[in-house]
Amino acid sequence: GMEFCAYLRSQKKPVTTGFLMHIGIDDFATVNETHGSNYGDYVLKSVADCMKECLSGNQRLYHLVADQYVIVDLDSTSMDDAIQLKKKIGEKIDEFIISEKYEVVFSASAGVIDASTVAEGYEECRKKFEFSLKKAKRMGKNNIYFYRQEDYEKFQRNGRIISALRSSIANGCEGFEVYYQPIVDCVSGRVIGAEALMRYTMVTEEGKEWLSPVEFIPLLEKTGLIIPAGRFVLDEAAKMCREIQQYIPEFSVNVNISCYQIEHGKIADKILTAVRDNGLTPDRICIEMTESGFMDMTPVFCKFRKVLEENGIQFVIDDFGTGYSSLSYLKSIEIDEVKIDRCFVRQIQNSAYNYQLLRNVIELAHSVHIRVCCEGVEKEE
Repeated sequence: GMEFCAYLRSQKKPVTTGFLMHIGIDDFATVNETHGSNYGDYVLKSVADCMKECLSGNQRLYHLVADQYVIVDLDSTSMDDAIQLKKKIGEKIDEFIISEKYEVVFSASAGVIDASTVAEGYEECRKKFEFSLKKAKRMGKNNIYFYRQEDYEKFQRNGRIISALRSSIANGCEGFEVYYQPIVDCVSGRVIGAEALMRYTMVTEEGKEWLSPVEFIPLLEKTGLIIPAGRFVLDEAAKMCREIQQYIPEFSVNVNISCYQIEHGKIADKILTAVRDNGLTPDRICIEMTESGFMDMTPVFCKFRKVLEENGIQFVIDDFGTGYSSLSYLKSIEIDEVKIDRCFVRQIQNSAYNYQLLRNVIELAHSVHIRVCCEGVEKEE
């Protein structure tokens, strides 16, 4: 790392061409765990040798830390050179694996940044390096990622949002609100329930910023903060349901649950507590999940379904029809209702195909005694 640093500083004229390639071995930890650190060191040295063999005269290789290296090329004018180099290195690593009789099997990922980033100083370089390599690894193993400013800005913005979410939750979920979308009975035209929707306003130095759920909900899940935030929505929704029941006795509320909450959040207990604490009957809370949310029928999920069923809490599939295996689910888990995604509903007046599809789905669901709710119904026809 120090030598790499010194080399960058030793450049007399500003760097305008070339690239820096940050290379990391995928899952190197497993090599150490299964074969011990001596063999691990041997692998690190061998990988370095593999890389050296691929370098042309003006490219340099440095060892940064552990299983991470950097290749410096200050002359190249085409990103294709980086792609070819990464490919060559991959081939050499494969040859090494074969020569070791598959004792270990691994690949390497690479993040590439413009060599001109050097002008921003060593610290910036390292940050953008780390970011690029992580991005390459997230794309799957043995990949190469070229740094893009907009990706980096998104990454930094996510960091800011996460810390705002943390502090909101630490302060009793301030900034979070629950909005309610009414559910109307087609026959009577009465409002018979509502879906609870999580909304969030972030406080920044510039003031308040309203964030779309598409942006903040994945971050809540990624950080595990979905557990306290989800509990907040559940409690608010149950309270509201109790209040409305004074005016509409049959009123019920739908609350969205994610996989993460089932796996890590003891969510079934929290649902039952919310029902009990607010004096509701269990059938007045409906739990919604998107189809993609339970692609795996894990034991944890099956147990969750069983608790809901035993307590008479309804289970609704959200965005029905957008996943892959809708029909098998109708059979394998007891479902009370499916909600058809608004993309099917929206074009129904103009598209004979959508109309027919919707009719068929409704007939199918009704034939197995499942209620159907259509989202995004906004016009009389």
